[in-house]
Amino acid sequence: MTAAARAAELDPEQPVRWRALELAAFADHPTVLHALDPSGGHGRRKPGGGVVVAGIIAIIGFLVAIAPVYAFAMLFEYRFGYSRGDAAERIPMAGIVDAIYAPLLIGAIIWWAVRGRRFERPLLVLAATCTVTGALSAALAAVRGVSEQVPGWQAWSVPMVVVCLAGLVWSLLLLRARGRAAAERGAAPRTAATRTAGEPLQRVRVAVERLDAGEQQKVRADLDAAIATLERRGAIDAADAEQARGAELGKLALRMSGPRPARPRADG
Repeated sequence: MTAAARAAELDPEQPVRWRALELAAFADHPTVLHALDPSGGHGRRKPGGGVVVAGIIAIIGFLVAIAPVYAFAMLFEYRFGYSRGDAAERIPMAGIVDAIYAPLLIGAIIWWAVRGRRFERPLLVLAATCTVTGALSAALAAVRGVSEQVPGWQAWSVPMVVVCLAGLVWSLLLLRARGRAAAERGAAPRTAATRTAGEPLQRVRVAVERLDAGEQQKVRADLDAAIATLERRGAIDAADAEQARGAELGKLALRMSGPRPARPRADG
């Protein structure tokens, strides 16, 4: 969840949880999160309804994920110990399953990319499974299509190839995301700044500085949007909004927990 989205959910009558907003803004950057919250809680909500929804999604995802495996199994000459299947029937059936599954797989890749391209091990397993089963399905369709002279087997193998290629691309993107996350979690270069990064504020500053300019701009834009939302909803006044916008990245909660600037008072 972004800082802007979290700000939209906050009760205007309650004190603003600046730390929660800050953690939400850095949700895609584990190094900064750890520097801000070494306990590892990262301001996440306690398990509740969201866990149930996530569980349901996981179950549906698992059921959908076995589709390419089922398509691959159809092409075995002996399927699960039963009598041999007719290739003229099995190849189109497997092709139909993969033809239905391929758009879902591509949609899942787009959804993952829009959500921030985070590395998640179950997704890598799914992508790798699609790559392997898609390739094996296409190979088996070719072997059985040629040996048993199945008309049109080439067309039915196209969805299998699409599943294989989409799974391969997703696997590579996930591996790249894993490498990026590992680099963020890794030790910073041993410079004079990092050698003195024992203090919490120094750790936060070093972690933020290691983000590239584009990522820093995205975090800043998210926080600015959250502050604007809070001001619009009346959770903070204009002076608090101005003070919050002036905070350095990683120091929003600290700045807003300090003394507020004196408000000018009208005469009389």
